[in-house]
Amino acid sequence: ANRILVKNMSVGGAVWGGHVQGNPGYAAATQRALGEMFDTGKLHPPTPIHYSLADAPRALRDLANRKVLWKAVLTS
Repeated sequence: ANRILVKNMSVGGAVWGGHVQGNPGYAAATQRALGEMFDTGKLHPPTPIHYSLADAPRALRDLANRKVLWKAVLTS
């Protein structure tokens, strides 16, 4: 944990095991709610940015400089 603070890194994630065990229907209900929000246009996930394989160095720079909001996809 100290390395994360020293290096000014971000960490994302969640430990769901105990919550899901205590609320067995929660995961399915959450997925259903997200699906409904997507289907009705209330949820707008960002579009991935596509880079050619030759542009891989630029893709890595854009990731490092936080220019990519969602996903970077390399295509041949």
